[in-house]
Amino acid sequence: VHGYLTERVDIERTAAVNVDLFLRYFEWNFAAREKIQAGRILDIRYDDLTADSVGTIRRIYDHFGLKFHEGFEARLVKWLAERPQHKFGKHVYAAEDFGMTDAQLAERFKAYTERFLARHD
Repeated sequence: VHGYLTERVDIERTAAVNVDLFLRYFEWNFAAREKIQAGRILDIRYDDLTADSVGTIRRIYDHFGLKFHEGFEARLVKWLAERPQHKFGKHVYAAEDFGMTDAQLAERFKAYTERFLARHD
C-alpha cells in the first residue's frame, strides 16, 4: 500500500510502525480477555492448525458446542487439498531485512511469547 502513496517505501520505518501496531493490538487483546467470560475464547496455535487442520477446526467446533457435520468435513478436506501451504512459494524473513535484530523483537514481544508460547513448549 505504501508504494501507492509514496515514491520511496521506507522498509525499516514501515516495519517499526507495524511492530508498534501489533504490540498495541496485543495490549487491547490482553485487556479485553479480562472482561470476557471464561470459555468464550479459544487460543489456537498456527502450528497445530497447519499440522492437523481438520482436527484443530473440529476442536474449535467442540469447544464452542457447534455441530461438526460430515459434509462440512468433506468440503474442508477438499478445500485444504486445493490450497496447500506454500502453494505459491515459501517466504523467508529475517529481522535484519527490516533493520531489527531477533533479540530486539524477542524483547518487544516478550509479554506475548510468555503468555502464549511458553505454555506450549
